[in-house]
Amino acid sequence: MYLHSVEAVNFRGFKRLKSEFKEKFTILCGPNASGKSSILYAIAHAYSHYDSDESTLDSETAIKVEITNKENEREFIGRNRGSFESNGYRNSNLRNFSDDFFPGTSTLVRASSNNYKKINFFFIGPQRTIDYRSIQGMVKEPIVEDSQQKYCISSVKSLKCSVTPNIKQWIINRYFIIEKDWAEIERKNWTVLIEYLDRISDGNKIFKYLRTGKDLEPLFNLDEKEVHLEQLSSGYKSICSIIFSIVEWIESTNKDSDALIENATGVVFIDELELHLHPSWQIKIKNVLTDLFKSMQFVVTTHSPHIINDANKNELGILDNPDNSIIVNFLDKGLANWKVDYIFSDIMGFESNSENAIYETIQKVEDFISNKQYSLAIEEVDAYEKFSHVNDHLPRYLKNKIYRLMEVEGVDNND
Repeated sequence: MYLHSVEAVNFRGFKRLKSEFKEKFTILCGPNASGKSSILYAIAHAYSHYDSDESTLDSETAIKVEITNKENEREFIGRNRGSFESNGYRNSNLRNFSDDFFPGTSTLVRASSNNYKKINFFFIGPQRTIDYRSIQGMVKEPIVEDSQQKYCISSVKSLKCSVTPNIKQWIINRYFIIEKDWAEIERKNWTVLIEYLDRISDGNKIFKYLRTGKDLEPLFNLDEKEVHLEQLSSGYKSICSIIFSIVEWIESTNKDSDALIENATGVVFIDELELHLHPSWQIKIKNVLTDLFKSMQFVVTTHSPHIINDANKNELGILDNPDNSIIVNFLDKGLANWKVDYIFSDIMGFESNSENAIYETIQKVEDFISNKQYSLAIEEVDAYEKFSHVNDHLPRYLKNKIYRLMEVEGVDNND
């Protein structure tokens, strides 16, 4: 199961949209409103025939997604021109399921309503919290085919966050079944997941699952304190929501050994991966996901320089918008040694406050030096130094330069 590319025309206000994807991890980044989420929505609309009113679509809209499906067949799925009709803003309807050629190409696009049978896509929107729910007991879990269809149907709504998985119910179900003889897959996955939790802890804090009691309330050890699931911080709830929901999706949409964490294949899409995560988590979240889900492909969007900083060669896709289109250009090198300010300016397209402050200070100091106003130049450096980091060498460099020039000019330091 592998996602190769997506292409769309007349989609969500963009004339054209096009992106390829990498084998393990693709990080999409760019300025606000550059179309990062639109790429995920295009794939969701090609996969699911529900909720077409969540995007601006009309009779000229066409979407083409290239995949290698679960049966190792390479194919194109999507929607062709004439598939949608628009009755006004946020009032689009899917009109037909006709296989046809993508506009301007000889590529035949399959427009099936049964994509879930051959494709495993899972969409996670930006709202990742765990609200309190009273659990009354174990709930029967649906058969695989029903779960596959459910996840396909809810793809667009999952991105929009109007559908979120019931993490707590899944944990309670595991409490009841993992000791059963027939629950070998669930038991193995639960063991892997619980042992892995401590690796996602924030800094040097302890984070472990403790138990589920008679009241059916899961308890965690957070830095030697017992904390209920819903009382975890936003960051812990966000990362638990991501990881637990992926495992739940894997188990519910696969059979036999394919439902094991280490074997499961498919594509996980996460919009705004960094939300609610402390920078220490943002730095390692990519490795957490790829280490735990070794056979899974991930496509994520982000504004975080820490996540961008962790991109390997050809994993970072930078969005550009020529002629109201979305084009994704991949960087042919990693960014591990880039400073955050460079990522802001060169990758995300704006100067950081610190970069601007440095530039303005240097310019003012140089102007004062040019006019031989050395005392004003020193005052400017002193003003900058009050708000600079203790390891910032710029103040010392500028003052040494000023003092050398004063010495050459024969100007007293006290003048």
